[in-house]
Amino acid sequence: GAGRWRDAEKLYEGLRRRVLSSLEDRSDHEIRLDVSIEGDHLEGEVTIQGPARDGAHVQLILFERGVLYPGKGLVVVHRNLARARLTPKFAGLPFKGGEKGFRYRFVASLKDLRKQQERFLSQLEGERMQVASRLSMRIDPRQVGVVAILRGADGSEVLQCCQVDARLIEEKSR
Repeated sequence: GAGRWRDAEKLYEGLRRRVLSSLEDRSDHEIRLDVSIEGDHLEGEVTIQGPARDGAHVQLILFERGVLYPGKGLVVVHRNLARARLTPKFAGLPFKGGEKGFRYRFVASLKDLRKQQERFLSQLEGERMQVASRLSMRIDPRQVGVVAILRGADGSEVLQCCQVDARLIEEKSR
């Protein structure tokens, strides 16, 4: 919920206590996530072990740890910015679980993800009749990470979550 700015510290501390205590709860699910980038090519795999859960689903989100202002200054203008979903739908993929577990391989081109963002912003501009900033649209492979989230049926409960930074693989000399 929302609150008044002058109550921000009190609200934060109340929420912080609840979040920290919930982090001590053990999950029935274990997520393994491996992501690598070579040049423009991102690929990875997520595996999840744990019991089936009716309606549960898995989301994969590519994020950029530090979005840099264009130029040589290396000024960070955003931190942990969600850039793209890595599943066919935003809601994610159905999680079956059980003995076989869940496995999903994904691949993406950073250039293609940028083009998707540009198309989305153009669509948004058309709907709202306002200009959307296109500053720092390039995704820096050195800053890429992926978050895997296993959510309950209604999406509000996080059953397990895992975040990794992508491993950079040196491009082979040609």
